[in-house]
Formats: sequence, structure tokens, C-alpha cells
Amino acid sequence: REVSSRGFKIFLDLKLHDIPNTVNETILGFHDCSIDMLTVHLSGGEEMLKKAMRAGKSINAKVIGVSILTSLEESDTLSLFDNKLDHQIRNLFEIAAKTNIDGIVCSPHELEIANTILGTHSIKITPGIRDVKVEDDQARTMSAKEAIQRGSTFLVIGRPITQSEDISQ
Repeated sequence: REVSSRGFKIFLDLKLHDIPNTVNETILGFHDCSIDMLTVHLSGGEEMLKKAMRAGKSINAKVIGVSILTSLEESDTLSLFDNKLDHQIRNLFEIAAKTNIDGIVCSPHELEIANTILGTHSIKITPGIRDVKVEDDQARTMSAKEAIQRGSTFLVIGRPITQSEDISQ
């Protein structure tokens, strides 16, 4: 509330993932907060996403669906979902399109698939932005310039800023 009262927009990145009613009630619990966007996992399924969208509308917040975490690689999606990374991403984006979710969070590498399935009007938030090669837990990264050229609406740039020796650079 304090941050919102100072004029900042709130992106509540809780990545909600539970049964439809629990996600619905959780989102409704933020009715007295000024939230611009909040996240849910697309893997929660169609019914969960529909309830999240209804609850989001009632509190005037856009609902953004998280696809596959940028720390995961092909071997992870094969073991977790018994599916190749691109196929799993496509499946999740098709669910997002079917539920008319406001936007998605995805690796910048999946923006082409997102633009094809969701269209260019959908919000696309891309974490894993790295302008230099670093060794961290982000597996699917891209430069800011490339992500913008591919259609990213918002870039998530965390550690390159917060762990920089000189943040002003």
C-alpha cells in the first residue's frame, strides 16, 4: 500500500498455482490493494485461469500467466512434463489464448511462439535479460535489445542491476 501510495505501479509476482477456488479467493483478498498486474502459473489449468481472470477483473488487476521458468531447460521439461520445451510452451500458450489471459511471462526465446499463438496485442514479460554472458541459474537468456525486437512488452532485469558494482552504469 505504501509503495502504491507513492505513485508506483505494482507487479505482484507471486506466481499463484493452486486449485481454482484458492487462487480466486487469494486474488480477491487483494481487493483493497492497488495492483496493476499479478502472476499465476499457466500450468494451473484452464479453470484456474478463468477464475483468476474473473477475480483479477474484480480488483482491476491484469492477470499474467507464467509459462516455463527461465531456469528450466529441455531436460527439465522432459522429466517434469514428459514433453519437449517448445511443445510444452506451445501447449501453455494455447491455454492462455483460450482463456484470454491478459499476458504471459516467458523466456525471450519463446516470444515468436507467443506472438503466433497470442498475437502481438498480448502483454509479454520476459525475464532472463542478460546483455553479457554470466553463469547463474537463468538457462534461457537474451539481450534486452533482442527481446524488444522480438516483441517483449516488459523486460525483467534483476541481478544484472542489483548485483552490479555500479548500478548507475
